Amino acid sequence: MSKFFKNFLSNVGGGLTNPKGNLGDFRHASKLFVDSNYRLAPKQKFLYHVVFNIHPVVKARMPFIGNNITALNMLVKSVDLPKYKINTELAFQYNRKKQVHTKIEYEPVTLILYDDNLGVSTNMWASYYGYYFADSSHGGSAGSMPSVGSSGGVSPFAGLSGLKDIWKNAKAGFESLFKKKAGPNTRGGSDPATPIAFQSNAFNADNKFRFGLDNNSSVPFFTSVQIFQLSRKSYQCFTLVNPKIVSFQHDNLQYAEGATTTQNTMSLVYEGVIYGVGAVKQGIPTGFGTEYYDKVASPLSLLGGGTASLFGQGGVLGGVSSILGDLSNPDTFTNPGALFGTLIKGANTFKNAKELTRPGLQREGFSIAKSAITAVTGVDVSGVANVAFPKEAGTGQNQTTNALAPKESVRPQSLTASDQSAINDNPVALSTLVSKATTAGVVAPGPNAESQVKALMASGRNLKLNSLAQKVVADLKG
Repeated sequence: MSKFFKNFLSNVGGGLTNPKGNLGDFRHASKLFVDSNYRLAPKQKFLYHVVFNIHPVVKARMPFIGNNITALNMLVKSVDLPKYKINTELAFQYNRKKQVHTKIEYEPVTLILYDDNLGVSTNMWASYYGYYFADSSHGGSAGSMPSVGSSGGVSPFAGLSGLKDIWKNAKAGFESLFKKKAGPNTRGGSDPATPIAFQSNAFNADNKFRFGLDNNSSVPFFTSVQIFQLSRKSYQCFTLVNPKIVSFQHDNLQYAEGATTTQNTMSLVYEGVIYGVGAVKQGIPTGFGTEYYDKVASPLSLLGGGTASLFGQGGVLGGVSSILGDLSNPDTFTNPGALFGTLIKGANTFKNAKELTRPGLQREGFSIAKSAITAVTGVDVSGVANVAFPKEAGTGQNQTTNALAPKESVRPQSLTASDQSAINDNPVALSTLVSKATTAGVVAPGPNAESQVKALMASGRNLKLNSLAQKVVADLKG
């Protein structure tokens, strides 16, 4: 009895001085990252949305970009968040050292966009290039070139219907070449793909073409670019004010790259950054959840039916938590769609709760306990790695399976030792067998045919050679 009390008091004392024992759990990380609905958990890098805000005047002039602006937002492969560089100066205040801010610099932000088949990202740059720089405006449209091999837009292979236009353009070209002074309209044998504005090598007073920044761009192309970092149904917004492109790089092309895709890389400078936060909804951020999204609910989610389990995704406890979260949100009662969704969640949760069974709950509890023990000890305790055997194993658990003895494998018909000796000891018989084997395609003709035939006879595994050899032996005996 005294030994019992001694051990009891020893265990109590050890528990007070070392409450975790020899094995510590993950309670610290759980309280920091999991508690309060993952409030302090790190954000995921892939959860983001970018919005390019283009000036309405630019959209009116370039409808292709205006009509595909949502697609452009979705094509951002990666984006940098804003970076700052702050300059300070050391000042002295009655011998006290004081750091004083003198300037803030906004570091460029780099974006990588997928080079899509429709050409949305490339045409965005072509529109930007044509809007600010007049160099690109001398083709058929901003950033485009006239058709290679054409003459004033008419193909030289246009047929009889185009001969009149070809002659008219050729005549105008000769007149400009011989009757006028060398000027911007003189082709002089240049590549017809080169616009006229770039074919003159010398300045002329008649030059009416614009180049460089002389392009009447009065309003900014981008009013802002917004980067939304998403987490827990909310966003952190970084708005780049009046951004401008300072570098744009198309990808390289090569035949050896058969598994990679092309992309466009550009860098933006900006005048300032505005921070904002808010709740993520359909259409907020701009274009989020409106186009190019699969809006059919997953069967594992509550709106898609959920699962008849207590824990896990779409389970009863998760459904109750989601419903309580919706009821605590004032927007649920002002938005008919949100309220209808909450009612669907409630109906599915009630249905799943009715389908819970005692064996199913036991299996879930065992799975949780097994995972916890495995995580702490590092030992798989399920009996078979990653496999749990439930009690209700279906309708066939009472059936018996008869064990059958394995059948003896059938060996291919082989040559006897006497047959092999009869052929190997008779050069004529061996030569005959080699000839038959090469003719039948058993071995390839050549100097090694005889050695191949001998090796196949010794193995006895080639049925065709065995049959040919038996015929040769029969001819010898006959």
